[in-house]
Amino acid sequence: MLNTTSGDLVLQKAVYDALAGNVPLGEGIVPVFDTVTPDSPLPYIVIGDTSAVPNNTKDNVGEYLTTTIHVWSDKKGFKEVKEIRNEVERLLTQGKATLEGGKKISNAVVVYKDAFTDSDGMKKHGILRLEYWVYDNP
Repeated sequence: MLNTTSGDLVLQKAVYDALAGNVPLGEGIVPVFDTVTPDSPLPYIVIGDTSAVPNNTKDNVGEYLTTTIHVWSDKKGFKEVKEIRNEVERLLTQGKATLEGGKKISNAVVVYKDAFTDSDGMKKHGILRLEYWVYDNP
């Protein structure tokens, strides 16, 4: 029987597990959140929106999952936000991980990245959008 559970929750957990405690910055580690409060210390990473498009075959249940990662920094210039964003990219695109729930990633690619001054005119905001091809692990 085919596993029909969507991979978006298992992917979010895998993304969090790959990033949490693994993005160094100076002597510290950049924290990873699902949501932040106004008093959250900068810099930080937020796991953002996810979209899913079915990609089933005759023998397998699959999805194209797109997830967006946000990076915020209060440093002048874009160096810090880009360094963090690039480390996130490296961590999330290397290798092919087996996910929980009988899912596997067959491909992970960056489809968009950007860095800009946030709407407050002060903070720097980095965006990394990745597409994952997730299938049942037969």
